[in-house]
Amino acid sequence: MRRLLQGSLFALLLCLGITSALADAQTDFRNGQQAFRKGDYRRALDGFEKARQAGMRDAAIFYNLGVTHYKLGHYDQAEAAFLQAARFKQIAALAWYNLGLVKRKQGDSKDAAHWFRKARDNTDDPRLRALAARQLAATRSRWRSFAYAGLGYDDNITLTSDVITVPTGSSDGFLELYAQTRGILSGRLRDGVLLRAGAFGDFYASLGDYNYTDLFAGIYKSLPLGKWTTEGGLRLSRSSYGGNGYLQIVGLELRGRRSLSRTTRLQLRFRARSLSAIDNRYDYLSGSSYDLRLGARWRAGSSSTVRAYYQFQDNDRNDLRTSNYFHSVSPQRHRLRVDWRQRLSVHWKLRLGAEYRLSLYKQDNVYYFLSNRHVRRQDNRLRAMAELTRKLSPGTDLVYSYTYTDNSSNVGPISLPSPGGGTIDYDYTRNLAMVAVQHAF
Repeated sequence: MRRLLQGSLFALLLCLGITSALADAQTDFRNGQQAFRKGDYRRALDGFEKARQAGMRDAAIFYNLGVTHYKLGHYDQAEAAFLQAARFKQIAALAWYNLGLVKRKQGDSKDAAHWFRKARDNTDDPRLRALAARQLAATRSRWRSFAYAGLGYDDNITLTSDVITVPTGSSDGFLELYAQTRGILSGRLRDGVLLRAGAFGDFYASLGDYNYTDLFAGIYKSLPLGKWTTEGGLRLSRSSYGGNGYLQIVGLELRGRRSLSRTTRLQLRFRARSLSAIDNRYDYLSGSSYDLRLGARWRAGSSSTVRAYYQFQDNDRNDLRTSNYFHSVSPQRHRLRVDWRQRLSVHWKLRLGAEYRLSLYKQDNVYYFLSNRHVRRQDNRLRAMAELTRKLSPGTDLVYSYTYTDNSSNVGPISLPSPGGGTIDYDYTRNLAMVAVQHAF
């Protein structure tokens, strides 16, 4: 039955080119149709290519080129043709479905699932919706993993947590490693019990005191609630900094998403976390925090997506008190972020992003050595990101990324007295560039 439906969908578009006003192109197109029906796909490809070169640029020519390349096993060319066909609204969902077939043939289950899901969620044809849903179910694996390794350069290394940012003024090269996995322990993805786990690490070439690692794992339950797809669970993470224990975080996470239309999806996330310092020197960071995020994703054409979110975060930490000063590390934060993703070609993707974060600290910083001077800290952070991805093979990408950060604060520069000394100054800029290889499996 699946093969029958697939065949009928392929044949559906073989007759659309007859409406073309280009006489020569029509003739070549009909020749391609006739050859295709006879199973002579090489002659069919020759006819369709001649029609395209003669000026045919409608949905039918790109779709039929894609189908013919698929039949011949030319999967890269089929992908390029279906991406062109997807630009035409009347057959976009059908082209996305066939892109899923192409990516499955190439062994790229992640991209295949993406295109099948897109076809399922954006068609009024019940046959295509049902077929895409079945293909999506067959494509999903009970275990999915992702990893990357990158080399980069940081011109202003910082210790960055949820509440503090301490720029060092030092620069260094680094190795960044990340891996994560998601497994379905019971049930299905949409209504089962899931395990999520992973590890992250930054390792500097010369300044090992700033190395950072994080290990995390969580158990989640997914459940459909009306038009919402929801997921909730508990997550544990343990991090180290400079080779010493840093923070242990136990958190509750709740997520939900629903489609508002064919092109728009709403996303919600709530997190409540309890933080404990592993090493006593970081005890001032112990406490609790929660955040609420409201986001949306818009599809702008067949190859472009915009994502945006607003997040509110509240922190209640122990704060930092010494003989010379008191520092609040318990801010309320407002964050706004926008990302634009564009598929440039079969092999290249571009992502551009911008973020603004406002941090309002709850208590005044007090400097006892400056006649008990009081300052209520407020930080404004701007961040811009650019990422260019080159597909190397199914599931494997080469990623070039650059991030610029500009943080301004009303605190500093303030010179601390001896012993210890140093300067408090939260104004800084940071440039970070990295090239990484990532693989999904």
